[in-house]
Amino acid sequence: MSYSLRRRSACWIRLLGLCLACSLAMSVDAAQPVETIAYNKVQAAYIYKIASFVTWPDPLASPFIICIVGKDEALATVLRQATTSRNIQKLPVDVLNFPLSTLAAARSQLKSCQLVYWLDQPAAGNLDMVRSEGNRDGSVLWISAPEVQTEGNAMFELEVEDGRIVIYINRKRLSASKLVVAPPLLSVARPR
Repeated sequence: MSYSLRRRSACWIRLLGLCLACSLAMSVDAAQPVETIAYNKVQAAYIYKIASFVTWPDPLASPFIICIVGKDEALATVLRQATTSRNIQKLPVDVLNFPLSTLAAARSQLKSCQLVYWLDQPAAGNLDMVRSEGNRDGSVLWISAPEVQTEGNAMFELEVEDGRIVIYINRKRLSASKLVVAPPLLSVARPR
């Protein structure tokens, strides 16, 4: 085999390998870019870890319910997959997703949430409705996603700073609740 033929063959093999790698990467989840998938996995990890460091006052009903308020079902799917074989407060985890447009219709379901994760910016009145329906006794953990403002209602706020997610704690809101946060989380969360 001549040098130029070997060179062309090697080039075609590399090109074929690159095409194969691209097609495999695209088949992982064609609906979402890789960055979105990774970002959802990071958010899911933070939600789970924060909940793992919190103790609720009374014995909770099974399962432990995480409610994601926002239109993106992808995060709920990732969180469901991540918590399939894990527990929070020794309970199996269930994840519910509520787009902002369906919150009013989901009032009765909001009462079962132990954790509310604000994925989208709440519209006027949504904060009050969720607080009155789903957090009557102060035992619901509220966490807000980066770039989501909950007017000081979230106990933990996630922010992206220098390419990393940072946890901020709202001590005033936390002290008004019945939740107890373990010292390791308190030591890494920054005060607001």
